[in-house]
Amino acid sequence: MEVRVLASTTGSHTRSLGLVAFGTGVGGFPLDEAARIMVGAVRAHPDGSSLERVVFAVHGEEAERAFRTAAGV
Repeated sequence: MEVRVLASTTGSHTRSLGLVAFGTGVGGFPLDEAARIMVGAVRAHPDGSSLERVVFAVHGEEAERAFRTAAGV
């Protein structure tokens, strides 16, 4: 949900976002769940917006796998 808010409040000309999975390291939030929630929020962003590209900046193979799985790639 926060992804939609961020994309909506950065202006109507926002074309790209870079996002990190805060809280999944020392914070202990489950990586797979974070990936699922974040990818779902990006997919729920309204069609017709100026948003063209979202980059998930992750650290490590486990995180990359989780985000690739959530994104279906």
